[in-house]
Amino acid sequence: MNLQNFGPRELQNGTLDRMLEQVGIDDVSSFVNKFRNTVEKDVDQKQQQDEDMTVRNAGPGQKSGPDWMSMGTSLFKQFAGGKGQQQQSSGSSGGAADYLESAQKAYNMFSGKGGSSGSSSGGGLLDSIGDTYKNVQQMHQLYKSFDKNGDGKVTAEDLQMILTQIGLGSVSPYLAKGLFKAVDTNHNGELDFTDLMALTSILQKLSGQFGGGGRGAAAAGGGDEDLAEE
Repeated sequence: MNLQNFGPRELQNGTLDRMLEQVGIDDVSSFVNKFRNTVEKDVDQKQQQDEDMTVRNAGPGQKSGPDWMSMGTSLFKQFAGGKGQQQQSSGSSGGAADYLESAQKAYNMFSGKGGSSGSSSGGGLLDSIGDTYKNVQQMHQLYKSFDKNGDGKVTAEDLQMILTQIGLGSVSPYLAKGLFKAVDTNHNGELDFTDLMALTSILQKLSGQFGGGGRGAAAAGGGDEDLAEE
């Protein structure tokens, strides 16, 4: 079973769970929570380092600057797409860089890619997200382009278009739907950027194991009416 041929029957009969188990993911909710916690913790550490540097550079009698450590979680929420996303423009560019670097680091860690090129058959941006900061910026810009109302979220309908843009256009829409529902741990029908990065790290693992998701493959068949059924 490759990523292209995953159909409505596989969506219903537990095939996705078995595929995930084969790449070491027994519980998607736990995987996503660990991914999110790893990003948030790394952001906090970066903010603490910024604060320490500010304190060292401050002269006698000068203010040491903002309490970056206390702001770490707030910045994570801003740039991850949580509360405060619509105030993102008022955040620091350093905060954005810290968040994206942390998301990139988590992607490499959880996808098993480790920043090496060509480890999956996905191709496109999927294979290079973790390679450079510029690539994770590109992923974030793509995510924002589908966030039409600026609330920091994308929907299941957006996901298939995003997958096309990152070189996984032939991934079955049934598989995309199944993964979206699995990663949407609060069941609100939306994913933020951290969720999306966790989902792409899962796809990197699945693509490496099962193949069949490259840009050049034919688009998977299947009627939209089946996708609409819950």
